[in-house]
Amino acid sequence: MKRLLVLLFFILVGLFTRVTAKEVKFIQVTDVHLTQHNSQYLNDFVDDVNRKYSNIDFVVFTGDNIDKPDEEDLYL
Repeated sequence: MKRLLVLLFFILVGLFTRVTAKEVKFIQVTDVHLTQHNSQYLNDFVDDVNRKYSNIDFVVFTGDNIDKPDEEDLYL
C-alpha cells in the first residue's frame, strides 16, 4: 500500500509539473598548444569571443591546452 501511494504521488507530481528547458550555447576549443611564444593567442581568442558572442553560456577546452610539458609553459 505504501509503494502504491509513493507511486501515485510521483505520477501526480509528474503530471502537474511543467518542464521548461533552456537552450544552452557553448564554444568548444581544442588543440591550442600554448607556449611562452604564442600565449597572446589565448588572450586574443577570449577577447574575440567576448566581442562577437554575448549569449554564450560557457567555453569548453577539450585537450592539448599546452604544447609540451615544459615547466615554463605551465606558468603562462
